[in-house]
Amino acid sequence: MSPRKSKPIDNLSIVILCAGEGTRIKEYLRDIPKPLLKIKTLNDNTILEYTISNLISIGINRIVVVKGHLGHKIDEFINSLINNNSDFKNIIKIVDSGTRYKLGPLYSFLSITKNEHIYKKNHIYLVIPGDTIFEFNLLKCILSTIIENVRIIKDNPFVLYKKVNTSSLKAKFKDKISRQISIVEIEKKGENHFLKSIAQKTLQELSESEYVDNVIPVFALSSTFINEIIELEEKMSVKTIKDVINLMIWSGKKIYAIKVTNEHEFYDIDEKLDILGLNIEKK
Repeated sequence: MSPRKSKPIDNLSIVILCAGEGTRIKEYLRDIPKPLLKIKTLNDNTILEYTISNLISIGINRIVVVKGHLGHKIDEFINSLINNNSDFKNIIKIVDSGTRYKLGPLYSFLSITKNEHIYKKNHIYLVIPGDTIFEFNLLKCILSTIIENVRIIKDNPFVLYKKVNTSSLKAKFKDKISRQISIVEIEKKGENHFLKSIAQKTLQELSESEYVDNVIPVFALSSTFINEIIELEEKMSVKTIKDVINLMIWSGKKIYAIKVTNEHEFYDIDEKLDILGLNIEKK
């Protein structure tokens, strides 16, 4: 894996959350963090390597990996990448969440604010889960959408979503009707679409012919908004970025909802069967 010469995206860092314990498939992890699972359809590469490789190919030159549970394994993996290509030393940084990851992914993410070399004023952070596989063209589309809407992000974050048919979701998850899907509820005001809430429903709760607005599990946040999150987090108990965004909405904060028309997929690795039979697009 080698970085491609490409124009960097100014004031943007990608934060990959790799701190969690992966409790739902912990028995299959064999003492490794979930992002370091090797996937056959990714040529036996790990999820983390696939993500980092795609990000660098797109032109990203600031990647922050947040470690926690079995963090030494993340250190070993990133160090091996840097040893194989010294250019990565200036691209990939590791932040240790300590034990804060046990409080939830929001606290893992907020660990970056303790590092003055990483957390900067007037900066934008794209937060993505380390255990989700994003097809290359979807990831590319996400980054393009951020660039197109960079002025919005400075004051108001946005959530990305795709309109999908329930039948395609059931096919994707092999009819696991208890599988929870994150769905956005949207309010239209003129040309703008604003988020009313992010809700979770099981496949069983969705009718066969229904179309739903499925959340893409990434969050584009400005340093200004992150500071607001810190103030809110100190007053209320929340565990996820999704939860804190819902709280922000209820307190009157405008969160934009932007539809992505890209046909490519993302795959959350939550169960053992999620690792099998993935039809993942190659670059």
